[in-house]
Amino acid sequence: MSESTLRVIQKLLSRAEATEFDSERDSCLAKVAELMARYSIEEAVVAAARSAPGERDAPVERLLVVPSPYAARKVSLFGAVGAANSCRVIDLGSDEEGVRRVALIGFAGDVERSEALITSLLVQLTRSMLDPRTRGRDRPGRGSPGATAAWRRSFISGFTWRIQERLEVARRSERRRRAADDGGDGRPSLALVLAERDREVDAEVRRRYPYLRSRRMDGGSSAHGHRAGLQAGATADLGAPRVKGRRSLPA
Repeated sequence: MSESTLRVIQKLLSRAEATEFDSERDSCLAKVAELMARYSIEEAVVAAARSAPGERDAPVERLLVVPSPYAARKVSLFGAVGAANSCRVIDLGSDEEGVRRVALIGFAGDVERSEALITSLLVQLTRSMLDPRTRGRDRPGRGSPGATAAWRRSFISGFTWRIQERLEVARRSERRRRAADDGGDGRPSLALVLAERDREVDAEVRRRYPYLRSRRMDGGSSAHGHRAGLQAGATADLGAPRVKGRRSLPA
């Protein structure tokens, strides 16, 4: 990502973090998501133009630690962000010490963007989930430990679903914007370019992990928690200052 693009994104994020108005925050964050989606597509088009042997990049893998508690539930947040950035996330489960990891597979730029977003969103998720004001609006009273755990699992689900929705809206919008230039001057269409990159990523996943099963995350058992998570995800910062790609979640 160019330095000029980074500066624009950082200014938007700073404004989103400083403002007290939800409408301004949402506008800034929508622009951030748009810019990141645009850069991902431009990177794919540039890569497709490289035809000489050895010039084209290959998908890479990065192992990330999923922080506790509720690591199993947080894996879906990793997956949602990865999917929005043309990556695949493989849940590797927990080791003998109880540390859960995922494999993030995709082209290097997409992997960097995904990790930056995940790092930021995990911080925001925890802050919102533990904020007494958030809990007080949707879960009056202290509740039992079991009820608290159910509320938090549902909160993570709601947060993840809303983040996924926002990222996908930005991605679809950017693809529609580029459709006017699709396939001109003998170039392959954008749809074909992106489909080919998806095939390359999927082939790398099959090579590294030939035996996989998919799973879906439910919404949790607490309607109040799920609703609070949706609300928090609607105003979450989709990049934070870590958008430069600082590796803060290595395995």
